Amino acid sequence: MKILLVTASEIEYRSLSIFKSDKVNIINTGIGIPNTLNALYLCFKNEHYDLVINIGIAGSFDLSIEIGSVFFIKNDVYADIGFQSSNHFIHINNSSLKQENIFFKNKKLLPKEFQIDEVSAITVNSTSGEKKQIEERIKLFNASVETMESAAVFDFCIRQNIPFYVIRSISNYIEERNPEKWNISLALSNLQTKISDLLKALQ
Repeated sequence: MKILLVTASEIEYRSLSIFKSDKVNIINTGIGIPNTLNALYLCFKNEHYDLVINIGIAGSFDLSIEIGSVFFIKNDVYADIGFQSSNHFIHINNSSLKQENIFFKNKKLLPKEFQIDEVSAITVNSTSGEKKQIEERIKLFNASVETMESAAVFDFCIRQNIPFYVIRSISNYIEERNPEKWNISLALSNLQTKISDLLKALQ
């Protein structure tokens, strides 16, 4: 099996490039939906992989989740496509312009030997950092996790019929932006352990 690991930031790439081998390649797409889609397109234009695994850190809306927890993202959505009215955001699928390929679900099962909790996520171009916006997104989507790339991996892989997993580790709670409270090193360390377990289970 030939596996492609996909990260979005240099710090994720440096931490997780230890898994690169003859059977496992790793690319760093750059942050955000457009970069992710473009990098995956260019990668698969010249190479074939049997499985894509998107790995990285994320924020949590759920304050009961422990920082450093690692999750399998089962569902995702492009959450900030829509219209801003005078007092609230209208998601495009709550309007007359409802679109396909906005909400995504991963139907590929994980190896039985690999134990991990599942959560739903949203993917945004601009991360939540203001109280009203956070409350609005929680109400609209009831998701536990927010990323800036994972729905793009869902989107590309589903369209191209490529098996994939999205694994994310929680580095921070989603609140008014305060990077001093984040724990990226713990999130990456725990993610390393979980990806090691997953790759062993896939052998």
